[in-house]
Amino acid sequence: MIHIYRIKNNSMFPTFSHNDLILTKTNQKIRRRQIIIFKNPITLEIIIKRIVATGGDKVEISDGSVYLNGKSLNEEYIKKLPKTKDSEENGSWTIPQNHVFVLGDNRRVSTHDSRDLGFIRLNDHVNHYWCKIWPIRNHKVISNF
Repeated sequence: MIHIYRIKNNSMFPTFSHNDLILTKTNQKIRRRQIIIFKNPITLEIIIKRIVATGGDKVEISDGSVYLNGKSLNEEYIKKLPKTKDSEENGSWTIPQNHVFVLGDNRRVSTHDSRDLGFIRLNDHVNHYWCKIWPIRNHKVISNF
């Protein structure tokens, strides 16, 4: 099923900006770097984040850098933005099966990601980014569906 979603903040900048319109699909295979839309388990609001790790992976945040399974995470999609909210932010997580670890692309303003929400359980309420439809400039279509 395809859904339309309006971005309501800048937590995914520079990938998306406030008021961008995107299309999403349901029931797609989960993979790292994928952008998903899901219900915040605490506030029940709909939010958008990027999958950093999947079941069985280990994520570590140390001295402002993000590591996946012991290797520095290559995040070219955030260009020169900070990798974490604070250079003193540290933590380590092992992701359980059927869950993902998500972060916003704009870590300075990103809220409600796995650092405070915990792991996101995969279920029928997770939608996957498919393509941007507005504004017309800078369209990106994910072609692996």
